Amino acid sequence: MWMYFCRPLTSDGFRILAVHIDSEPDPVTGADILPISLSTTFAQSSASVHKGYSTPYDALGKLIANLESKGGEVLTFSSRSATALATLGKGNMFSA
Repeated sequence: MWMYFCRPLTSDGFRILAVHIDSEPDPVTGADILPISLSTTFAQSSASVHKGYSTPYDALGKLIANLESKGGEVLTFSSRSATALATLGKGNMFSA
């Protein structure tokens, strides 16, 4: 899984660093990026035994902890457009 994070702001602006966080390919599909489950219902062994929530949330938590342990601050967004809107100011340009 690849994620970008910003080192602390320096006098010359943000320093962006691409960090590769270890993750195993999905055992079912072989996908390199953890797939998102759109299901809202998960099978439980019984009514009193809770297995947990969606694994992407667990993976995101581990990823954030890993990045923060390296001294960075982490921002997460739900989409690329949300990222652009949150980080680009009026008059800034973006090239993809």
